[in-house]
Parts: sequence; C-alpha cells; structure tokens
Amino acid sequence: MKLKRYPSLFDYVVAALNLKEIRFPGDWIVWENSILTFHDLHETTLPLTEIIDLGTVERLSCDEVYKISIDALSTFKFLLKRCLETKLHKLKIKWIKEEGFFAFIPINKDNKGRWESRSIRWTKTKQAKRTVVDVRRDLKNDEEVFNIKCLAFRTRFEYLDNCWYLAIKPDWGFLWPDLHVSQIAYKNIQWLKKNERNIHVFNHYNFILHYLQPSSLRSLFPEYDDYKFLEIGNIENFDFAPIVPDENWRKLESQNAKRKLKDFLGNVDLFSV
Repeated sequence: MKLKRYPSLFDYVVAALNLKEIRFPGDWIVWENSILTFHDLHETTLPLTEIIDLGTVERLSCDEVYKISIDALSTFKFLLKRCLETKLHKLKIKWIKEEGFFAFIPINKDNKGRWESRSIRWTKTKQAKRTVVDVRRDLKNDEEVFNIKCLAFRTRFEYLDNCWYLAIKPDWGFLWPDLHVSQIAYKNIQWLKKNERNIHVFNHYNFILHYLQPSSLRSLFPEYDDYKFLEIGNIENFDFAPIVPDENWRKLESQNAKRKLKDFLGNVDLFSV
C-alpha cells in the first residue's frame, strides 16, 4: 500500500512564494516551524517577508542555533549547503542531486542550438586556461552532442575546534544535453580517476578553490558577484590528519610519469600543503 504524503511546512512556503509569483534564492530552510535564513527579515523590501508575519521575526546568532544539539548542528550544515548552492548558481555551477556533487555546466550554445565547451582562464603561478566542460559529439553523427564531461566536486561542512570548514573533493560528471546525469558513463569516470595522480587532483582542487574565493576573483572573473553570506578562505592543514608521504606513491610510477608529477617548484606534496 502506497502511503499518502501530506504537505510539509516547506511545501506550503514554496506554494506561497509561487502563488505570489515571488522569485527568491533557495538559501533558507524550515526549522522548528519557522524559516531560518541569513537574510535580514526585518527588511520589508525583502521578497520573502511577503509571506511571513513580521511580528514573529527574531534575530539569532549562528551559535544559538548549531550549539543547541546534534540535530540543530546538522540543520545548520544544511542551511550552509543551501547557501553554497545559491553562491555557486551565479557561477553556473549546478547541484546534481542524483550524484551528490556540484558540477560546472555549459553556458553557451552554437548557432545550431548545441552546447559548447566551457573554459576558464585563471592564474595560480602563471596564466592558464582550464576546460571545465567538454562537449562530446556523437561518433556516428558529428552534428549531435552525445554527452558532456564536467569538472565536478563534492563538499562537506565541518565544525571543528569552534571553526567552520568546507571540505572540497574534486570529481567528474557526465551529463546528457538536457543536463541530466548520464548513468552509462560510469566507466569513463572510473578511467579518469584511475589515471589521475596527486598533482592532477591537487590542481583541480586549487582551481576550484580559487574560483570560489571572492578576494581573488572580483577582478579575475567579471561574472563573479560576491555572495555575502558565505565566504571561502584558504587551504588549511590539519596536524591530526593521517599523512602518507607522496614520495611513497611516486616510487611506484614509471620514470616518465615521475617527471610529470612535478610543478615549477618541484614535487607537489599533497599531504604537506
């Protein structure tokens, strides 16, 4: 017997926004029969205030929420994730729910309405261009797009020693032209991961981190408009993390591969950043 699902408070909030034709970012959640958000609900010009009772608005500090209980901490992490989704949406990075990661998506089409590959210029130690979306044409019909390889990454928020951290793990995703996940591309992803080494993963990570940091991106990426509720800092090194010296891995590589596992400063040691 199929159980009937009754509308939740979240459903009612979404319905109320739709009824009033209000377009508002998704950086809010429902918590204990209330809406929890970083937006200032005392600002009457804020569209979200049209569906709430202004007399019930209460200002809370962040730790008044996440220090209540383990469940409240989990709820706050979910709010941070919704904020991250909003922050990345403007950068044309999409949350792919089926895979549980964020993926760069194509932004331009050619004169035939087909998606085009997407590259981004950035500077770490020197000027470079990174392809974040690679449009693959159908082998039997070059006029059609078969699938789209996208640079992706998984994230996780952690609260450690009274500080908030964001873990970023580079990944890959393959999408169909309608931007839905291609479920038949898992072998391609396995091949990519099998052939990547520390320097490749670290370079992906470095690029993603720099692209999300507001301080270095305001002039570098003109499409970037800083999201004021969530700012991403620099790389942090944890002393308690298990350390596997990179040299142990390099010894297993061929001489040709060893030469490629270096940057302009020498070996890239992922575990001693």
